[in-house]
Amino acid sequence: MRLRPRPIVALVLATLALSACAPQREPLDTAIPAAFLASDLGITAAEAGTSMDGFSLNVTASAEFDPDAAAPSADDLRTMLRLVVENTPQNNVNTLEIYGSVGPYEGGNAIDFGALGVELGFEDDNPLSGFSAPWDDVVELLDQ
Repeated sequence: MRLRPRPIVALVLATLALSACAPQREPLDTAIPAAFLASDLGITAAEAGTSMDGFSLNVTASAEFDPDAAAPSADDLRTMLRLVVENTPQNNVNTLEIYGSVGPYEGGNAIDFGALGVELGFEDDNPLSGFSAPWDDVVELLDQ
């Protein structure tokens, strides 16, 4: 049996054309900080990135808050969680961590996002006053 190259080439070209038309997402290391800064949370600087722990992908985001603004609340943390989930293209994330400070990271006062997470129903198991939770639990909270 002889293969016909035209149908195969047409299929490959159609696949490439469809993938080129698909919406491209901004990488989370720029999308999450941009979303934080565009929010009305009083964030003056932000960073985000990923790390691997074995086969597990972890997302970490951090934010500096304006010292003259009100202290972040549990609702503010919920907003930050939503912004992270909305701007994270990976669906195989294991853990989400959020850290923050009032003023610059170095010398700023750390925000106890772990305590704010408890107000949202999470356990405070992050010894560094950050928020840490399984990704699926965050998504479930936001779906409520």
